[in-house]
Amino acid sequence: MHDNPGYAIIGSGMATGGVLLPRMIGYDQGLELGLLSAFMIDSVSEVDATVGPFIGESYFMRLQVKNGHKSIALGPLTEKAIVEYKEQIEARRALIKKLWRLCDKHGEHKIETALDQLEAP
Repeated sequence: MHDNPGYAIIGSGMATGGVLLPRMIGYDQGLELGLLSAFMIDSVSEVDATVGPFIGESYFMRLQVKNGHKSIALGPLTEKAIVEYKEQIEARRALIKKLWRLCDKHGEHKIETALDQLEAP
């Protein structure tokens, strides 16, 4: 959420970010969902002016475990955390572009085979 302008960031960007991107990659609890959320917010804010960018008065909601009890914690991100997220977002955006170019150049089957080799134990 944002203090200013004061709404949940995904907001009207639900179709472009809140639904589209998770459907593209599938929901998986093994994913780094904080980074995925930051990626979605940052990406959607570039095409939907009603969605604030992942900067400024951003708040992060996370599951906090204390003494075996789970609770939801909400608080501002530190400047360091925002910088780290932004760097990771840009790196992943660059990888997606590279993957797309490699598929155009070599075909999806060859790229999938190469990725399967990276994924294998």
